[in-house]
Amino acid sequence: MTDSQHSCQTVAGVWSRLWEEDPLRAADDEIDRTTLVLWTQTPSGVYIDLRLPLGSPGRLEGRKCPEALLARGFSHSQDFLNIIFKQKSFAGRLEFSKGDTTDGKALEKDEILLQLSKQAPVYTCFWKREIDFQPPTGGLDIGVCCNSSGSEIRETGYDGSYAEGWKLLDDTKEGPFLAMELVSENGIARTGSWVRAGKHFAYAIGRPKNAELAEQLMCPLESSNIHQSVGKTLQEAMTNVEENVATRMVHCYVSVFGEITMRTDGLQKCWQILYSTHPDLVGCTLFEMSASDELGKKADSNCSILKPITNLEASMEVEQVLKVGHEELTRIWKVVEVSSKDVLIS
Repeated sequence: MTDSQHSCQTVAGVWSRLWEEDPLRAADDEIDRTTLVLWTQTPSGVYIDLRLPLGSPGRLEGRKCPEALLARGFSHSQDFLNIIFKQKSFAGRLEFSKGDTTDGKALEKDEILLQLSKQAPVYTCFWKREIDFQPPTGGLDIGVCCNSSGSEIRETGYDGSYAEGWKLLDDTKEGPFLAMELVSENGIARTGSWVRAGKHFAYAIGRPKNAELAEQLMCPLESSNIHQSVGKTLQEAMTNVEENVATRMVHCYVSVFGEITMRTDGLQKCWQILYSTHPDLVGCTLFEMSASDELGKKADSNCSILKPITNLEASMEVEQVLKVGHEELTRIWKVVEVSSKDVLIS
């Protein structure tokens, strides 16, 4: 796979953030080195970003409740609501360009980036956010980046307002890769992304964008208000909302990050959730599938099953079934990119 085939190949893989200076040249004690940030990027451009501050319950395994993946506002203890308000996650498509295609302020204001640019090429990344845990910022998400070592990126905001350091996780650069976008949920339009890079994956479901869709998707009607609260923080968007309603509104967006491992029986791959915007999903399994594509018995902590798949290809659709009690919910995903036909089970 070459850059000419997929322009985002240069930054493909899973990137862990090392630090953030916001604003640029912040004092050492103001630099964020504790927030868990994982950016999963596919060559096709589809990506998911998950950001959990220190103390977020989504970084610790707790009660395993697969129902939270329904993204209907499944509630939980309100003890952590204030820190959950500070969580971030977004997903969509990355537009990648070689060189600095902005007005040059990043290189002008960031002397370190300027020096790195003399050793290695720079490129411009524009992350389009199709879904967002927080309300829309109202601004552009554009960074000027330089990867001087092959495994570390320095990213500076196009306006020179911030800088971030990123490190590539081992064995994710070469894939295998999978990128899918959500088409519908029980026949109703809904937006989401599902990506894989190496042995890691990320999965995100967005909130409904209007009250009509919220009602059809069985989400709180108020959840669509978050999308309309441009420029506000999530907490500001929840002003005057009762706490029990606020937790449900927040969790109509769900994002998880995990690792694909082999079960102890050696027969099934397990897509294990390690981190999540919803704490009750940590320790759960996104799905399990045997190497023969047979549907296994759904375990208590297993969120979903996939219908049998053979010869997975781009543009085809994948059916994911979530079962909660006597209820069954079906999500249809369109394959945007797949590097091998057995990428879901290998």
